[in-house]
Amino acid sequence: MQDGGECKKQKRAPFESEADEARIDQWGQLRKMDTAAQLQRMMGKAAEFRGVQKEAINAIVAGKSRVVAVMLTGAGKSMLFMLLAWAEQGGTTVVVVLLIALRGDMMRRCRKLGISCAEWESRCPLDAAAIVLVTPESAVGEEFATFLNRLRATRQLDWIVIDECYIVLNRRYDFRKEMQRLGKLAAAETQMVMLMATLPLSEEDELFRRMYVEREQVELIRAATARTNVAYRVIRVGKAAKKKEVEEMVVCTVQQKLRKHKKGKVVVYGNLVLKVKELAQALGCYAYYYKGVGKASMLEEFAVGKQRVIVVMSALGMGVDIPDIWCIVHIDWPFTVLDYAQESGRAGRDGLRSEAVMIVQEGQQQAAEDKQGEVEQQLVGAYVEGKGGAATCRRVVLDGYLDRREKERVGCEEGEEKCDVCRGTDGEGEGEGDEELEEDEDDSGEEEEDTAEVEREETRQAFEEQQQARRGPRQTLIQQRQQEFADVEWLRRQLAWWTNRRPAKVRADTTYGGVGGRRAGRQRRRSRQ
Repeated sequence: MQDGGECKKQKRAPFESEADEARIDQWGQLRKMDTAAQLQRMMGKAAEFRGVQKEAINAIVAGKSRVVAVMLTGAGKSMLFMLLAWAEQGGTTVVVVLLIALRGDMMRRCRKLGISCAEWESRCPLDAAAIVLVTPESAVGEEFATFLNRLRATRQLDWIVIDECYIVLNRRYDFRKEMQRLGKLAAAETQMVMLMATLPLSEEDELFRRMYVEREQVELIRAATARTNVAYRVIRVGKAAKKKEVEEMVVCTVQQKLRKHKKGKVVVYGNLVLKVKELAQALGCYAYYYKGVGKASMLEEFAVGKQRVIVVMSALGMGVDIPDIWCIVHIDWPFTVLDYAQESGRAGRDGLRSEAVMIVQEGQQQAAEDKQGEVEQQLVGAYVEGKGGAATCRRVVLDGYLDRREKERVGCEEGEEKCDVCRGTDGEGEGEGDEELEEDEDDSGEEEEDTAEVEREETRQAFEEQQQARRGPRQTLIQQRQQEFADVEWLRRQLAWWTNRRPAKVRADTTYGGVGGRRAGRQRRRSRQ
């Protein structure tokens, strides 16, 4: 404390100052990077960006605090962080990946490109890895928070990437609750990239709320999510049909698809574990569900073609990268249109014609638990039964919800596989580059130094602005936790006050209420007097 009571500003340790300066230099170089040239170096001279990849990676390179990229399944979302990790040596990118099988696949792809990649393990040092893969459950744990803090302290944390980030919107309380807490990662004060194949416009604000960010802090890049090579079809089964009859219809449909295509794969989705097991037994294939044993080997055999069909629950809807799945069959009403879009999007990742078939029994749609659930179930109903009971193109409902195209779209368009409604079947038919050269040297070395100094100062200012922007979500999270703690503390004090205010025996007598309890209390007080 200085004279006059002024607090002396705490000096940073020498290594912190050096690390910050190195970080600013690194960030400045990143902003100048020719991403297209780096892509060709990594993937080959013929490589080029697809869709909105270029726009998304430019936003990341520019240092936008929060980047949300909504890109079609198979459009190369993972290439965004792989390219940066490949080009930007020395730091660490954390990637939250949902499934064990997906982490294994991503590790193989990284190693093929020469990118050091490791799975999070609390007992193993991972600071040297360019990419660290972590589950949602571990990502929100205390041990991983310590790991992130260590990376931050040494200025080694480059980016946090959440793959399939749409899952934070899942409102089903029985499904991996930790996924809904991924917003805690905002406390790391690091650039965050959120990747997903689907994000309804109506859910954008809810996503931002759960991730502790304001809309103006987000760079949102969207691509149209329509699966043009998927032919959608619905088969409706009457209420009177027995369980065995419905199962036989599903088995017959799947076998027909397998005969039609000798090499392609079929995925069957169900909502109930028992139903998934029974159908898998009838088809002679694996049943894949969240708590099942041997899931990784099941998925591996399916991916390499040892098994051509698999019956699964919704876990396989998250980021599975198997190109030759040509048919998706749903045997239950989907919980939401978002779920259905994500799951049916597993088909046709090789770009070839594929199908998404829904076999649903009338009267079997699950009852909604709240108003939001009612809205979602109405959307599912509109997809299955049509709007207002009138036959409606399946794409009108899907694109209306996901991309807000219901007003301009009237049916399947040119270049798209037609749905059953647009076919008029009503559900009954089958339907080398180098990086850019630096500017010519100037004759005046002094002027060159001045220009470099100005440029560095601009880079420093931009870097500080981005750092400040990233502190906002952390402060929001801290304030929320403080409020929660204050609420709990107030409740604890109230309970303690109430407990100490009333003698234990009196409470026992008055537990069941009534005059007798109160009379007994008065008698005890008189006896003590």
